[in-house]
Amino acid sequence: MAAGLFVACDWQSERVCYAGGMAFLEVLTRSYRRPAGLARNQASLRAQTDGDYVQTVLVDEIGIGVEAANARLADVEPVGAYVWVLDDDDYCLRCDLVERVKSVVESFRAAPGAIVVRMDHGDLGILPDTGRWWGMVPPEGGIGASALIVRADVWREYREWWRTGRYAADYDFIAAVLRNVDHVVWLDWVVSAISRRSIGAPEVVNG
Repeated sequence: MAAGLFVACDWQSERVCYAGGMAFLEVLTRSYRRPAGLARNQASLRAQTDGDYVQTVLVDEIGIGVEAANARLADVEPVGAYVWVLDDDDYCLRCDLVERVKSVVESFRAAPGAIVVRMDHGDLGILPDTGRWWGMVPPEGGIGASALIVRADVWREYREWWRTGRYAADYDFIAAVLRNVDHVVWLDWVVSAISRRSIGAPEVVNG
C-alpha cells in the first residue's frame, strides 16, 4: 500500500469512489471549488508521521447540493480499516493523528467500533463539548463529521444514514453510530479545524 495515496472521483460518475488496497485510515474528502482549502487539507495529511492512510477526494464540479453530497457518501465502499470524513474546508491539526489513533486501536483486545475526537469549529468553539456532552450523543449542532472515526464495518452498517435527505445528515449518521455501537472510545484530542465556516446550497444546481 502506497502511503498517502490520493484518488479523485467526479460526482458525475456513477462509479463508487474507491481506491484499491487497504490502509489503516481512509480519509473521505468532499470537494467543491475550494482549491485553497483542498490544498491545505491535503498538506495537513501529507505531514502525517505515519503514512498508513489513503485519501479519497470526491470532486463536485457542478454543485449538486448538500443533501446529494451527503447521500453520495453512502455509496463509498471503504478501503481503510477505519474511515474519517474530512471535507475540503477542514484540515488536520495533528501530524501524529494516524500514528496515535493506530496506537489507541492496538491497545484494545477488540478494535473500537468508533472513536470520538474533537474539532475546532471556529465561532462555534471546540466540539463536542467535554463538559455537557462528553460520553453521550450530543445534540444536533454539537458535533461534526470530522469528530468521528469509525471502523470500516461500522461505516458499512450505518452509512445509509447519510441518505436521510436532511442538510444535517452528518449528524444523523453520527447519532446512529453513537446510539448503537457498543465499543466507542472518546479521546479529548482536537484533531481538525475548519478553514472557514461555510453553508452549502441545499438544492441541486443544474449544470
